[in-house]
This record gives sequence, C-alpha cells and structure tokens, in this order.
Amino acid sequence: MSNTFQIWHGSRRWDGNPEVRPAKRGRAEWGAGIYGSTHFLTASSYAQGGGKVQLLTIQQTRLLEKSCLPLSAVTDFIKRYIPRNLRSLMLEDCENNAERMRNKVLNICDPVGTGNADTTWIEADVLRNLMVNYEVISGVKGVTLANFYAEQGIGLSLDIGGMKPGEHWLVVYDPQLIVSWQSHTYETALEIGHELPTPKPHTTEPVAYLRPMSRYSSICYDR
Repeated sequence: MSNTFQIWHGSRRWDGNPEVRPAKRGRAEWGAGIYGSTHFLTASSYAQGGGKVQLLTIQQTRLLEKSCLPLSAVTDFIKRYIPRNLRSLMLEDCENNAERMRNKVLNICDPVGTGNADTTWIEADVLRNLMVNYEVISGVKGVTLANFYAEQGIGLSLDIGGMKPGEHWLVVYDPQLIVSWQSHTYETALEIGHELPTPKPHTTEPVAYLRPMSRYSSICYDR
C-alpha cells in the first residue's frame, strides 16, 4: 500500500485493538501514544519480561512536526485542560512563540484547521513540548493531548531517537491509523529487516481510514 509504512513496536502487554493509554511520569518524552522505532532491537528492549514485538503497518497522515495550528485552538486547549497554576505561564509561552514565528511559521509548516488572513498560527508541537517541560504530559492529560491532535488530523510524531545510528522514533496519536499489527521473533524479523527504512509518514491529503475503528478496544502497553 503506497500510503502506508512500517515500524517496530515492543510492549509487555498487547491485547485487542490499538488504543492510546495514559503514560507514567517520565515515560512520555514525546507525549502519550503508541511508540515505535525503526530498529527491532530497540522495540524488543521494551518487550522484555514476557512481551512481544509487533510490526505495525501505519497510514500516512499529517505529521506533528510539519503542522501548525491556529493559536486560538491551542489556547482553548490550555484553558480547558491545564492546571490553573500553570495556565498563565503556558499561555504566555504560546503567545511569545507565535509572535516570534509569525513571519516564518507558514513557510515551514502546513496549516491545519480553519484560518483567514488574520489568523495567528503556532507550530503544533509547541503545545506538546510545553506539556513535557511543565510535566503535565503523563496520565489522563497526555491522552487528552493525543486525542486533541488526532481530532485536528495530526496523527503522528517522528524524530531521531535512540542510541543507534539512523534510528527514528515514531509516536502514534491516532490509533486508527494502524492498519495491521503482526508479532515477530528475532528470527522472523530478520526476513523483514531489523532496521527499517526511515518512514515517510507526512501527507496533507485527508485520511481515508483503511481499518474500521472498533467500538471497544483493549490494548495495554508500557510505552
């Protein structure tokens, strides 16, 4: 399928359809989501203790790092979900960032959402980064952020990560983008490749989901 790519995911528990669950403090460097790596051995390290490694096939969508949102949408999220003692600090940080990038943001990011000539845009990953820095990314708030991004049509985050040369980390915020998942051992993964190509997940085309979303899902994972 030309609009999909593959990534390795490792976890100690996996049952049912993919679902974003709350992450523990210190285990959500890029926000709550389903984490994957281009390297099988990295994924297998998270499956130690009776878990399994899955080969995920994922649809392309808007990528967090290449998208921008109306500042109003981001500030609405902060006012609704961020604790009162941090709210004003994060709002100020967002406004400062948006002002600093005002003349650049649309040159480096694709706009997501409704806007006009007067709309102030902000890079979509600013909200995620602020929630990490202010340590409000774990628990239910992290899942709320993932849902917010998915509702905006931003389903994935991609960055260089890990200790292995050329390794990339992927975070899935929209689990319906995962078309299929297949368990692999060290040996069977060799047939596919322990080191997968760098994904090309970004597209501005609307997503036509290939996998119907189940009403109930019960995946449980540790990343």
